[in-house]
Amino acid sequence: MEYFVSWMRNFSTIITTAMQSNNQRILHLSHNPLNASAREPTISSTWQAPGHDWQTEKFSAVCLIFAMELSKHLHQPFGMVETSVGGTPIHAWSSPAALHACPQQKKKRALNEKRPSVLYNGMIAPILPMTIFGAIWYQGEADWATPHLYACQFEAMISDWRAKFHQASKNQTSVMFPFGFVQLAPHRNVTGAHFGWPDIRWAQTGGYGYVPNPALKTVFMAVAMDLPDYASPYGK
Repeated sequence: MEYFVSWMRNFSTIITTAMQSNNQRILHLSHNPLNASAREPTISSTWQAPGHDWQTEKFSAVCLIFAMELSKHLHQPFGMVETSVGGTPIHAWSSPAALHACPQQKKKRALNEKRPSVLYNGMIAPILPMTIFGAIWYQGEADWATPHLYACQFEAMISDWRAKFHQASKNQTSVMFPFGFVQLAPHRNVTGAHFGWPDIRWAQTGGYGYVPNPALKTVFMAVAMDLPDYASPYGK
């Protein structure tokens, strides 16, 4: 999710296209791991329209492309808030309540971006009062070794985010707002891989193999099994 716009091929042309729609605004939150929930977000740039500037070039490519697609169907202004840190596990983005709903992992002592709940505290909790209309998620690589936990953690985190955004926004955010995620694409051109990423892909669907399903309602998936880039200089 943190893959920069400037890393895309022909990114300047893409930005020019984004600028042609005047209903998009973008906002980027700074990395901010915390041991306790923050009340105010730490932002790296203010609300702005996409443009040929460093804020847009360092914005999430996934978020900008998604916004460009939305702009074709929406006839009112809307904003995309990027809150992302590359290479982080799901438990860092989950509240203590969400973590308690699933089997526990051993906690790391040092304050870093991989410790349970630290990114939730610094980068999700402060924006809970915002009225949002959906969330998109691109994560899972960091949890390849614990796919047996991921299905529970993913469902618990989504349910917890929905409940907390709904409550903190004084019911303005839907308690069932749409939640979209990107299926993990292959990262190695090999066969015979039976553990790790294939299991995480299955866990992303809660063990059903498709979404939405009884466990993951109002959830949609961007299929990426056929979209690997083994030659990417960024390893993504």
